[in-house]
Amino acid sequence: MNEGPYFMPDIVVNERGLGKEESVVGIVREVLMDGSYRIVLGDNGETMTVLPDEMDLVAPWKNDKVKIMAGVQCGTTGKLIGVDGSDRIVKLTY
Repeated sequence: MNEGPYFMPDIVVNERGLGKEESVVGIVREVLMDGSYRIVLGDNGETMTVLPDEMDLVAPWKNDKVKIMAGVQCGTTGKLIGVDGSDRIVKLTY
């Protein structure tokens, strides 16, 4: 089992590739069987396949739509309404 970072579809990431100096914002569209991810890059809509160590999560801002990535509510979406230290307060949408 892969012990590296875990991403899921519809999550916003910075694709930094190995050896790149600048990152590009993209959205995870598909988790592939080999542990890589298919992402769509922001400005041009280019699709590429990347490894987990070539991307980082983009931290959401207040009022952003978010997806819960762990715990009982994993996969549920909502709106980030506040931050309290390391905790995030999310109003869930069912």
